[in-house]
Amino acid sequence: RRGLVAGLKDVPVLLVVGGKDGSTPEPAARELAAQLPKARVSVYREDGHTPFVESPERFDRELEEFARAAHGR
Repeated sequence: RRGLVAGLKDVPVLLVVGGKDGSTPEPAARELAAQLPKARVSVYREDGHTPFVESPERFDRELEEFARAAHGR
């Protein structure tokens, strides 16, 4: 994992976490984000493991905003 994290130091990263996801807890996402200067965490409090399915409108909007910001648009 350390090699992966080191390789992402200069890459914009969007970490999407479902608040009800037992396999990927929010604290783990925040811990990872703390190691990545360009990371952002987005928590979907009412969703489980698939926020892109459970809240597609919000997910699509945030992903588009993130991609535009990452490319300076």
